[in-house]
This record gives sequence, C-alpha cells and structure tokens, in this order.
Amino acid sequence: NASALLWTLTLIFFLFYSSSVSCALPSQIPEDRVQIVDDPGLQDGPMNVWDAERVAEFLLPCIVKRSITPVVTFDSYGVSGHPNHIALYNAVVALRKTAQLPNHIQVEQVHRPACHS
Repeated sequence: NASALLWTLTLIFFLFYSSSVSCALPSQIPEDRVQIVDDPGLQDGPMNVWDAERVAEFLLPCIVKRSITPVVTFDSYGVSGHPNHIALYNAVVALRKTAQLPNHIQVEQVHRPACHS
C-alpha cells in the first residue's frame, strides 16, 4: 500500500559521554523521531537485566501516541538470548496481558532462525 506509514521504534540505551548525539545515531533517523533515555536501570550490556515494567513505561506512550501497529518485538528468548531483548518481549507481553495495549494494536514477534533452536 503506497499510503502506508512505517514507524520504527528503536530503543537505544547507552552511556552517554558526549554533548552531541549525532555521532551515536544513524543519520537516516530524523531528530524529531529520537528520544534519548538516560536511565541507570536501562543500560545496554549482556550482564544488565532490564526491568520489564520500566521498559513498558517507555514503550506504551510511544506506541499509543503514534498508533504504531503492528508492534514487532523479539521472541521470548530475545532471538539471541540477550537479556535486554528478553525484557522488551516481556514488556510487550505484560502490556497486552494487563490490557494496557489497545486491542487494535497487533503484536508480531521476530523468532530465532531454525538453525539456532
């Protein structure tokens, strides 16, 4: 459909040491579609486990405000087993189970390739 609008909601959490974010973000993402989250509990890394409820606090307003559907998230294994990916999956599942995510919003999962199962 030529009139379809595609939104990509990407959560980028990182330790920020520069006064400019331009070097840390892909240039194709317009500035008005970027939100920097500087939360000590949501730092990237394979040893950092994010709280799914905290992640949901950031996800839900973005999804609802922009009427994003479908929401595409990781599978329950986080595709690669990365704890942050698993937290994103758990946040979306929790939003659906608690009926905070409107029913008209579809949720799709990216699954691990069969060769990694």
